[in-house]
Amino acid sequence: MENKDTVSLLDVQQHHFGLILLTVTSLSLVVNLMMYYYAIGGIDGNFFSPSIIVLMCLIPLIVLTILVCSVPMRLLQVGILFGQSLVAIYDQFEAFWGWGFLIMTFILAYAYSLLEQNTRSKAIGAFTLVVCVGGVGMWRKGLPLLSSINAVSSTLFFILMWSCVRIAMMMDRKKIQALDDRIELQRKQMKEIADFQNLQWSQVTAKKSFRIFCFSTTDLPILKEFYQSEGSLSNKEIAELLDTTESKVKNGFYRIMKKMDVRTRSEVLSRLHKLN
Repeated sequence: MENKDTVSLLDVQQHHFGLILLTVTSLSLVVNLMMYYYAIGGIDGNFFSPSIIVLMCLIPLIVLTILVCSVPMRLLQVGILFGQSLVAIYDQFEAFWGWGFLIMTFILAYAYSLLEQNTRSKAIGAFTLVVCVGGVGMWRKGLPLLSSINAVSSTLFFILMWSCVRIAMMMDRKKIQALDDRIELQRKQMKEIADFQNLQWSQVTAKKSFRIFCFSTTDLPILKEFYQSEGSLSNKEIAELLDTTESKVKNGFYRIMKKMDVRTRSEVLSRLHKLN
């Protein structure tokens, strides 16, 4: 499950990218409107091309993803960007728009941690769908489907897209491996510290001067945690470690101090250090 810090970070990313997506979509709509207006010479039945219709429909959806931060809205943003790449390739077959949007789609999906599983299948599926849509768009315009320029540009963009995804994943794996190594090192260090503390405690309890106090089996664990923490733990913290109540720990310290003939916890710690 995502923790609160991760969720808040993703919400901020979603909000910021939503604003960027809204700006890019609005500019694309304006450019398409101007291009078709001057190309056709006015507004007629051919003015509203597929790209213009789709862009107009996407703007309210993008606004919704800015206002509502959630996992479905992040998926919707990725879908909107992917849809724009399909429309650009189908309606105009411009490599800069269509394939550029496709690369941005995979970058956004990576930022939202949507490529952690089945990455290869997702990339191949998206590329296949884009090629099919581009082929239909070329067929509609009467362009040769197996043009060498189109084939080369498609291949290059796919290689670039796949390389970006793989590099990002490799960097993530290295970071995760480095983090795992640090965690393992910390575990070893903590184990060594715990072993050393247990050794010190065993040396204390082995002293004859310690055994004369005749601490009960209830009080010994309390005294051990207190000694190994150098007196830094409170009654509540010791109770949590021993899975008992704070009042029992408090009563235990009362018995311990009475047997050791001291009045403060610091004196208890000092007496134990003298024994070691």
